[in-house]
Amino acid sequence: MTFLTLDDKEECIGYYCDGKLIFGEKPPTNENKTWKYSPQHSGDQMLYASLFCAGKDFDEMCPERLQETWIKLNSLAKAYIRSFLEAKVSLKENCFYDLVPKQFLIDYCDIKCQIIDDVLDTCEKPNNYDFLLDLDKLIHQIRRTKMNLKFDVLKKEQHDQKTRDFVQKYINKESSIVYNQFSSKTGRLTTEENSFPILNLSKQYRKVIHPKNDFFLELDYNAAEVRVFLALSGFKQPETDIHEWNRIKFGYDDRSEAKNNIISWLYGKKNKKEQDFKKYYNTELIKSKYWDGNLVTNHYGRKIAADDFHCVNYIVQSTAADLALRQAIEVNKVLNGCQSKISMIIHDSILIDMKKEEKEKINSIIDTYSKTEFGKFLCSVKVGKNFGEMKKIL
Repeated sequence: MTFLTLDDKEECIGYYCDGKLIFGEKPPTNENKTWKYSPQHSGDQMLYASLFCAGKDFDEMCPERLQETWIKLNSLAKAYIRSFLEAKVSLKENCFYDLVPKQFLIDYCDIKCQIIDDVLDTCEKPNNYDFLLDLDKLIHQIRRTKMNLKFDVLKKEQHDQKTRDFVQKYINKESSIVYNQFSSKTGRLTTEENSFPILNLSKQYRKVIHPKNDFFLELDYNAAEVRVFLALSGFKQPETDIHEWNRIKFGYDDRSEAKNNIISWLYGKKNKKEQDFKKYYNTELIKSKYWDGNLVTNHYGRKIAADDFHCVNYIVQSTAADLALRQAIEVNKVLNGCQSKISMIIHDSILIDMKKEEKEKINSIIDTYSKTEFGKFLCSVKVGKNFGEMKKIL
């Protein structure tokens, strides 16, 4: 059966199914088709239409036969929301279904359910559906955790206009991190417009971010993309810093020089050591395995349109992104039932809000994050009382 949750807020429990509004109850497990994941859902066989269509919205997926009805009802929904904003009625403090006429709600939910059925009938289930769902659950968990921001640490920097603007924008706002797993080609997470801007936050502002528990634990891969490239070329992972490993292999005097030369070459820049690089970073092997001349299909089945210039970049970046997110999901499983939680994901690193009573979990967390299917990835480990003052311990 197809159903629709009426509101995502924990206190607003209810759903629509088969022409009826049911309040105060969670959907039963046998009603297993809906639009997107919510903690209100249960059952292992749930199908989420938004994952079938790569995160597209109802507007984009509405079939032509339903367009006229959908446009009318969606416009009415937007008009209701505008009226609530003008009347200063908070949608955070009220259930949407309590604010609109019941017949409208039935009609609106019914058209959405019809669109859901059409998506599930016409779109192929992704091969990596289970991963997409696990990631959706994780980023939903992060979204529902309000950030602990302490702006008083920026008092001495209030003379700077950018700092004042930053403080003014977020000091009275209940902030959270809202990720989107579908808006980048390579699968890297991006953030929504209404999200706290963690992915492009200036490092000088990181110190405003404090744990809700006792301390932060950060795990950051040592050159994840370079390590993925080496693995895809058929080589084992170095147990040391890979940039130092490359410095020795390719005869550089300086680690930074080795790092800059390898990375720039991997993504298209010519280099006089190219033939030496190819002994360990086999671009032609990777292209022949993962690119058909028009489409990249990475190690995890992610498909990306790509020309010859971009294909290696997309293969490596997308595989590294998928790997890091899979390992974050595994770490989240280690933390199941704990008060310690993943607080954020920043590309190849994860930040965990740790409870001191659960610090015995740290070794298991590190082990889980570092042991990938491509071998053990070296990662740095830091701890700190805020995100701006992290100290390396490994």
